Amino acid sequence: MGAKARSNAIQMTDDYCAFSDQTGIILTSIELEFLGFQRNCFSGFFRSLELPDILAFCEENPSYHIISVTEPGRYENRYISGKQLYFLGDGDTNPNLVLNLFLKKSPELFAEEVLAEALAMIDKIDGSGEA
Repeated sequence: MGAKARSNAIQMTDDYCAFSDQTGIILTSIELEFLGFQRNCFSGFFRSLELPDILAFCEENPSYHIISVTEPGRYENRYISGKQLYFLGDGDTNPNLVLNLFLKKSPELFAEEVLAEALAMIDKIDGSGEA
């Protein structure tokens, strides 16, 4: 008997950039406005109340798909009903792709690193006039 590859195995990463590049997650309201969505915030997320709009959009535009935020720091590259936040993606539609930002770090350490990076960026902008 030959071995079989598991085609439904979760492909989990904590590499935000790799997940973003692969899934084509749309993170800004500017990109969404270009697609015809009216936004009143800077982020590209959709709340569950907006779900009918993005489901219809994806049905009319099959090159886009839904990415579900299933818990803080965890994004799944598929539509999962009953969640509070969703994103659109225009890249790989593999439903087994999962981003877990806290895979190797505690949420507290991750938040501390993000804050330190943000403060360094602000300091650089404030001190030199450029980013």
